[in-house]
Amino acid sequence: MLINLKNHLHWAIYGTGLFLYFYLLVNSSLVLGLICLLFILYLWLLISILLDQYCFKSTLYVFCWSGVLVALSLFFIYGVEQVPLPVGAILFNAEGILLSLLLLFVFSVPLLIYNSHNTINRTTNTQIKEPAVNPIEQETKQEDVLLSEEWEEASLEDLESGSYEPV
Repeated sequence: MLINLKNHLHWAIYGTGLFLYFYLLVNSSLVLGLICLLFILYLWLLISILLDQYCFKSTLYVFCWSGVLVALSLFFIYGVEQVPLPVGAILFNAEGILLSLLLLFVFSVPLLIYNSHNTINRTTNTQIKEPAVNPIEQETKQEDVLLSEEWEEASLEDLESGSYEPV
């Protein structure tokens, strides 16, 4: 039981932090939500290092997906604006959209670089193996050679005269 708690404690803290971020985002302000999210990310990193659960890949994914969540939050807070007339209409704010797209780009590039670097390493590490020669195919090749020794190649004169049998 304690081993499971040790293995998953940092993920439980991260999930709680995301819940707290969304709660503060809806009920309070974006600034308090971001402060809470950054604090939780540092706490997650510290606990995963202390419990020997640190993995660069998980850290990269956590930071990048948290950045994507912040970018989406900024898009809906600053990029979309509801107007009173006509009823239910929305306007898109260019500065808010630019800010959210910039953050989305900044937080997605490390994932793309990491994943492309891993796929390049995987393809260079795997060696292309030549298929093994089937023994049955070797026997048929030898039989073809024997059959071809019984026949002689038609000369140009034989071809013109038509006195040959095609195999």
